[in-house]
Amino acid sequence: MRKTIFCLPLILLLFTFAQAKEKHTDHSSHTDHSSHMDHSSHKGAMIHSSVVDNYQIAYHLIDMGAHAKHSKKPVTHHLMIYIQSPHGHPVKNGQVGFLIIGPDKTEQKVMAMAMGDGFGGDVNLKKGKNTVKVKLISKEKKLKDVFDFMNK
Repeated sequence: MRKTIFCLPLILLLFTFAQAKEKHTDHSSHTDHSSHMDHSSHKGAMIHSSVVDNYQIAYHLIDMGAHAKHSKKPVTHHLMIYIQSPHGHPVKNGQVGFLIIGPDKTEQKVMAMAMGDGFGGDVNLKKGKNTVKVKLISKEKKLKDVFDFMNK
C-alpha cells in the first residue's frame, strides 16, 4: 500500500511533464503565431546565395554596429556562410577562409570559425564594392566561390 501511495504521485508528475512537452512541441493547433519568437534575425541579412558543384551556399551579414566602436580591431561586420551538401545536410567540418578585396583594392584575409551549422568571421567592409572570395576545404570537397557585395 505504501508503495502505491508513493508511486502514484510520481507517475502523475511524470505524466504532467510528458503532457506539457507534447503541448509545447505540437504547434499544429496554433493559428496565430504572433507569440512565437522570430528566429530569422539570428543569422543576419542574407547578402548572397550560390550553388557550386551542387552545394548550396548562403551568405549572411551581421552589422556589428555598437560592438565595432568598442573593439580595438577595425571590425564592421560578421560574415556567416552556410553550406549545404547535395543531400541537404549542413557541411560542418572543414576550414573556410575569406579573402575580401575592398573598393580601394586592399586585401583582407580571414579564417572563419565553425559556428553551429555554418562558419563565421569578423570582417571590415568598406563603403563601395567589395569582392568576396571564399574557399572551403573539407574531407569530402574543395569549394571556391566569388561574388561582389555593395556596402552602402
